Amino acid sequence: MKKGFIIGFVTASLLWAVVFLLPILVPQAVSRALFSFLDISAPVQRVDYLLVPSGSLFYRLPYAMGLLDEHLADTIVLTVTEPSKWRKDTRKYFDEDLTEGSLVLRLLRAHGVGDTQVLFLGQSRSTWQDARLFTRFMKEHPAARASAVSDGYHLRRFRLSITRSDESAAPRISYVASSTFDDLLRRDTEYSDAYQLIFKEWIKLIFYALGRA
Repeated sequence: MKKGFIIGFVTASLLWAVVFLLPILVPQAVSRALFSFLDISAPVQRVDYLLVPSGSLFYRLPYAMGLLDEHLADTIVLTVTEPSKWRKDTRKYFDEDLTEGSLVLRLLRAHGVGDTQVLFLGQSRSTWQDARLFTRFMKEHPAARASAVSDGYHLRRFRLSITRSDESAAPRISYVASSTFDDLLRRDTEYSDAYQLIFKEWIKLIFYALGRA
Protein backbone atom coordinates (compact mmCIF):
# COMPACT_ATOMS: atom_id res chain seq x y z
CA MET A 1 0.00 0.00 0.00
CA LYS A 2 2.88 2.34 0.82
CA LYS A 3 4.46 1.70 -2.58
CA GLY A 4 1.15 2.42 -4.35
CA PHE A 5 0.74 5.65 -2.43
CA ILE A 6 4.24 6.80 -3.40
CA ILE A 7 3.65 5.96 -7.09
CA GLY A 8 0.32 7.79 -7.04
CA PHE A 9 1.83 10.81 -5.31
CA VAL A 10 4.74 11.01 -7.78
CA THR A 11 2.41 10.60 -10.77
CA ALA A 12 0.05 13.29 -9.51
CA SER A 13 2.96 15.63 -8.81
CA LEU A 14 4.34 15.13 -12.34
CA LEU A 15 0.91 15.80 -13.86
CA TRP A 16 0.51 19.01 -11.88
CA ALA A 17 4.04 20.04 -12.85
CA VAL A 18 3.17 19.54 -16.53
CA VAL A 19 -0.05 21.55 -16.10
CA PHE A 20 1.83 24.48 -14.56
CA LEU A 21 4.96 24.33 -16.71
CA LEU A 22 3.45 23.88 -20.18
CA PRO A 23 1.90 27.38 -20.36
CA ILE A 24 5.25 28.83 -19.30
CA LEU A 25 7.39 26.74 -21.67
CA VAL A 26 5.13 26.80 -24.77
CA PRO A 27 2.55 29.55 -24.17
CA GLN A 28 1.56 29.99 -27.82
CA ALA A 29 0.89 26.28 -28.39
CA VAL A 30 -1.15 26.00 -25.19
CA SER A 31 -3.06 29.22 -25.90
CA ARG A 32 -3.86 28.12 -29.45
CA ALA A 33 -5.18 24.78 -28.17
CA LEU A 34 -7.34 26.54 -25.56
CA PHE A 35 -8.61 29.00 -28.16
CA SER A 36 -9.57 26.11 -30.46
CA PHE A 37 -11.70 24.63 -27.69
CA LEU A 38 -13.37 27.96 -26.93
CA ASP A 39 -14.09 28.80 -30.57
CA ILE A 40 -17.27 26.88 -31.46
CA SER A 41 -18.00 28.87 -34.61
CA ALA A 42 -19.69 27.31 -37.62
CA PRO A 43 -19.73 28.35 -41.30
CA VAL A 44 -21.76 31.51 -41.83
CA GLN A 45 -25.31 30.89 -43.03
CA ARG A 46 -28.14 33.19 -44.08
CA VAL A 47 -30.14 34.21 -40.98
CA ASP A 48 -32.73 36.80 -40.00
CA TYR A 49 -30.72 38.45 -37.21
CA LEU A 50 -27.13 38.95 -36.11
CA LEU A 51 -26.88 39.06 -32.31
CA VAL A 52 -23.92 41.21 -31.27
CA PRO A 53 -23.20 41.40 -27.51
CA SER A 54 -21.95 44.42 -25.58
CA GLY A 55 -18.33 45.44 -25.99
CA SER A 56 -18.80 45.18 -29.74
CA LEU A 57 -17.31 48.41 -31.00
CA PHE A 58 -13.88 47.47 -32.31
CA TYR A 59 -14.16 43.87 -33.54
CA ARG A 60 -17.62 42.29 -33.27
CA LEU A 61 -19.68 45.06 -34.82
CA PRO A 62 -17.43 45.71 -37.87
CA TYR A 63 -17.51 41.98 -38.64
CA ALA A 64 -21.31 41.89 -38.29
CA MET A 65 -21.64 44.88 -40.62
CA GLY A 66 -19.58 42.98 -43.18
CA LEU A 67 -22.04 40.07 -42.97
CA LEU A 68 -24.88 42.55 -43.42
CA ASP A 69 -23.16 43.88 -46.57
CA GLU A 70 -23.02 40.32 -47.89
CA HIS A 71 -26.78 40.00 -47.35
CA LEU A 72 -26.29 37.19 -44.86
CA ALA A 73 -28.76 38.81 -42.46
CA ASP A 74 -31.44 41.49 -42.44
CA THR A 75 -30.88 43.11 -39.05
CA ILE A 76 -28.16 43.59 -36.43
CA VAL A 77 -29.43 43.21 -32.85
CA LEU A 78 -27.23 44.90 -30.24
CA THR A 79 -26.72 45.24 -26.54
CA VAL A 80 -24.42 48.00 -25.28
CA THR A 81 -22.76 48.83 -22.01
CA GLU A 82 -20.68 51.50 -20.36
CA PRO A 83 -17.77 49.91 -18.45
CA SER A 84 -16.40 51.78 -15.47
CA LYS A 85 -13.35 53.02 -17.39
CA TRP A 86 -15.20 53.70 -20.64
CA ARG A 87 -15.55 57.48 -20.30
CA LYS A 88 -11.91 57.89 -19.28
CA ASP A 89 -10.78 55.88 -22.32
CA THR A 90 -13.02 57.75 -24.75
CA ARG A 91 -11.76 61.11 -23.49
CA LYS A 92 -8.21 59.86 -24.02
CA TYR A 93 -8.71 58.58 -27.58
CA PHE A 94 -11.57 60.71 -28.93
CA ASP A 95 -11.28 63.92 -26.85
CA GLU A 96 -14.97 63.49 -26.03
CA ASP A 97 -17.03 62.11 -23.17
CA LEU A 98 -18.87 59.38 -25.08
CA THR A 99 -20.81 56.24 -24.26
CA GLU A 100 -20.43 52.98 -26.13
CA GLY A 101 -23.96 53.40 -27.47
CA SER A 102 -23.20 56.78 -29.05
CA LEU A 103 -20.00 55.49 -30.65
CA VAL A 104 -21.84 52.42 -31.95
CA LEU A 105 -24.43 54.69 -33.58
CA ARG A 106 -21.67 56.76 -35.20
CA LEU A 107 -20.00 53.63 -36.58
CA LEU A 108 -23.29 52.26 -37.93
CA ARG A 109 -24.19 55.53 -39.63
CA ALA A 110 -20.68 55.98 -41.07
CA HIS A 111 -21.01 52.51 -42.59
CA GLY A 112 -24.42 53.35 -44.06
CA VAL A 113 -26.45 51.01 -41.87
CA GLY A 114 -30.04 52.27 -41.85
CA ASP A 115 -32.21 52.65 -38.76
CA THR A 116 -34.40 49.78 -39.94
CA GLN A 117 -31.37 47.47 -40.05
CA VAL A 118 -30.42 47.73 -36.38
CA LEU A 119 -32.19 47.07 -33.07
CA PHE A 120 -30.95 48.03 -29.59
CA LEU A 121 -32.17 45.78 -26.79
CA GLY A 122 -30.71 47.83 -23.94
CA GLN A 123 -27.67 47.93 -21.68
CA SER A 124 -25.80 44.90 -20.43
CA ARG A 125 -22.78 44.51 -18.15
CA SER A 126 -22.14 40.79 -18.52
CA THR A 127 -22.47 37.85 -20.88
CA TRP A 128 -25.33 36.55 -18.72
CA GLN A 129 -27.27 39.77 -19.27
CA ASP A 130 -26.50 39.67 -23.00
CA ALA A 131 -27.87 36.13 -23.14
CA ARG A 132 -31.06 37.02 -21.28
CA LEU A 133 -31.76 39.96 -23.58
CA PHE A 134 -31.10 37.93 -26.72
CA THR A 135 -33.11 34.87 -25.68
CA ARG A 136 -36.04 37.10 -24.70
CA PHE A 137 -35.83 38.67 -28.16
CA MET A 138 -35.74 35.24 -29.84
CA LYS A 139 -38.76 34.14 -27.79
CA GLU A 140 -40.64 37.14 -29.16
CA HIS A 141 -39.66 36.04 -32.70
CA PRO A 142 -40.35 32.26 -32.64
CA ALA A 143 -39.88 31.73 -36.38
CA ALA A 144 -36.58 33.61 -36.64
CA ARG A 145 -33.08 32.24 -36.92
CA ALA A 146 -30.00 34.15 -35.75
CA SER A 147 -26.22 34.07 -35.60
CA ALA A 148 -24.43 35.24 -32.45
CA VAL A 149 -21.33 37.21 -33.47
CA SER A 150 -18.48 37.52 -31.00
CA ASP A 151 -14.75 36.98 -30.56
CA GLY A 152 -13.79 33.35 -31.08
CA TYR A 153 -12.52 32.91 -27.53
CA HIS A 154 -15.85 34.20 -26.13
CA LEU A 155 -18.23 31.94 -28.06
CA ARG A 156 -18.33 28.86 -25.81
CA ARG A 157 -19.21 30.93 -22.74
CA PHE A 158 -21.72 32.89 -24.80
CA ARG A 159 -23.43 29.66 -25.91
CA LEU A 160 -23.46 28.33 -22.35
CA SER A 161 -25.14 31.53 -21.18
CA ILE A 162 -27.74 31.45 -23.96
CA THR A 163 -28.57 27.78 -23.38
CA ARG A 164 -28.99 28.32 -19.65
CA SER A 165 -31.06 31.45 -20.20
CA ASP A 166 -33.56 29.74 -22.52
CA GLU A 167 -32.85 26.27 -23.82
CA SER A 168 -35.75 26.46 -26.29
CA ALA A 169 -34.14 29.38 -28.13
CA ALA A 170 -30.69 27.79 -28.38
CA PRO A 171 -31.32 25.53 -31.45
CA ARG A 172 -32.21 28.58 -33.56
CA ILE A 173 -28.92 30.37 -32.80
CA SER A 174 -25.63 29.59 -34.55
CA TYR A 175 -22.25 31.09 -33.64
CA VAL A 176 -19.86 33.12 -35.78
CA ALA A 177 -16.33 34.13 -34.74
CA SER A 178 -15.40 37.75 -35.42
CA SER A 179 -11.75 37.01 -34.59
CA THR A 180 -9.31 34.10 -34.79
CA PHE A 181 -6.31 33.28 -32.62
CA ASP A 182 -3.98 34.92 -35.16
CA ASP A 183 -6.17 38.04 -35.16
CA LEU A 184 -5.76 38.17 -31.39
CA LEU A 185 -1.97 38.03 -31.70
CA ARG A 186 -1.93 40.74 -34.36
CA ARG A 187 -4.09 43.19 -32.43
CA ASP A 188 -2.11 42.98 -29.17
CA THR A 189 1.18 44.81 -28.76
CA GLU A 190 2.56 41.97 -26.65
CA TYR A 191 1.87 38.28 -27.25
CA SER A 192 1.61 37.80 -23.50
CA ASP A 193 -1.51 40.03 -23.54
CA ALA A 194 -3.25 37.64 -25.92
CA TYR A 195 -2.24 34.60 -23.84
CA GLN A 196 -3.48 36.22 -20.64
CA LEU A 197 -6.79 37.09 -22.31
CA ILE A 198 -7.37 33.45 -23.28
CA PHE A 199 -6.46 32.12 -19.83
CA LYS A 200 -8.77 34.69 -18.23
CA GLU A 201 -11.57 33.53 -20.52
CA TRP A 202 -11.00 29.95 -19.37
CA ILE A 203 -11.32 31.04 -15.74
CA LYS A 204 -14.53 32.89 -16.58
CA LEU A 205 -15.88 29.82 -18.38
CA ILE A 206 -15.18 27.63 -15.34
CA PHE A 207 -17.00 30.09 -13.06
CA TYR A 208 -19.94 30.31 -15.46
CA ALA A 209 -20.11 26.52 -15.76
CA LEU A 210 -20.15 26.21 -11.97
CA GLY A 211 -22.85 28.86 -11.71
CA ARG A 212 -20.57 31.21 -9.76
CA ALA A 213 -20.86 34.14 -12.15
